[in-house]
Amino acid sequence: MSKRTCDGCGRRVRIGGNRGNLWQFDTASPEGITLELTDGTEHFLCFACVDALPEEPTAAAVDSLPPREESTQSAAPLISPTGVTVGLVSAIVLALIGGVVLDDLTTGLMVGGALGAVIGLLVDRAR
Repeated sequence: MSKRTCDGCGRRVRIGGNRGNLWQFDTASPEGITLELTDGTEHFLCFACVDALPEEPTAAAVDSLPPREESTQSAAPLISPTGVTVGLVSAIVLALIGGVVLDDLTTGLMVGGALGAVIGLLVDRAR
């Protein structure tokens, strides 16, 4: 996911809505939102800063928010690039072998794809 700096505390937090995690299978959720405050100003704030705002927030309330430490916790991808690569190569090889042995390319692709995915996950977990 892409990141953006919170206007309140200065931390860089994940934002949603873009394709930055397309190949990483990142399952992390966004950590901030853009709010229009009662005085008409717009600010991007992390959820911790949103919770710290008063009932009728203004730009002055955002400026008075304390700085926070950067979060070192990040969501691990579902499968590493190594596991994806091994899985794809295994799927292609097994699909071709299955297509030749079974004399049916469609069945070979389905079986090879399933086995390749399993092999990729096993290789990833073994690391």
